Amino acid sequence: MIKIQKLHYEIRRQLQRIHSDFKSNIDVADIDGYINQAKEILLENYNAIVERNTTISNRLKSLEIKNYKLEKGTTDSRTTYFKYPSNHYSTLSKHGLSKSKTCDTIVPIFIHNVQTHKIEESLRDPKWEPNFNWRETFSNEDSKGINIYHGNVLDIQDLFIDYIKWIPDVANVSDAHGTYVTADGETPQGDKHFMVDDPIVWRKTADIATYLIKRDLDDNYKENIDTILFNEKTQIN
Repeated sequence: MIKIQKLHYEIRRQLQRIHSDFKSNIDVADIDGYINQAKEILLENYNAIVERNTTISNRLKSLEIKNYKLEKGTTDSRTTYFKYPSNHYSTLSKHGLSKSKTCDTIVPIFIHNVQTHKIEESLRDPKWEPNFNWRETFSNEDSKGINIYHGNVLDIQDLFIDYIKWIPDVANVSDAHGTYVTADGETPQGDKHFMVDDPIVWRKTADIATYLIKRDLDDNYKENIDTILFNEKTQIN
């Protein structure tokens, strides 16, 4: 965990270095909003940053959870449902264990991901339909979990995923001198700190937040966000 006040200090320090008016023209609630927007941008671009930025890719992987066993839910005539953990942001990869309807031998099974509009087509296509002999099937994700299609030939036992964990929103209520209302209409009750330990993650988030503030407050600011996202010179200390 990184104290939210530390992120505020770093952002205000960077703003002061560029233009002293930036520091005075933005309040605590606004900085919280920019931090929350910044960490969402970081998560949205996670895969691209890891692929392009070799210097910090291993450090960003502190956001990954490996080989997590999902909670098994209900099975209906077409699918078996597995529920995401509460801190799930996006799935990186998945693999399962299954047995056939006629055999108790449990084997690994490869799981393709299929978009919603392709499900019916995939169920009718011999190359995509669930098949125990080929040890493969397909899935479709929603906001809460994953549907694995069994085709009445598979009995899906377990599902494991590698995923990126969500970073909860922050709030610096202490420095706001009382509660405030966020852009989402929420009223934070007490400080909410940055729930990631790795310095590279919080510094990259602070850099993005600073970029967003300068972009919004300075009409002459022309820097592209890619220079912030893929910069390999983020300090690590």
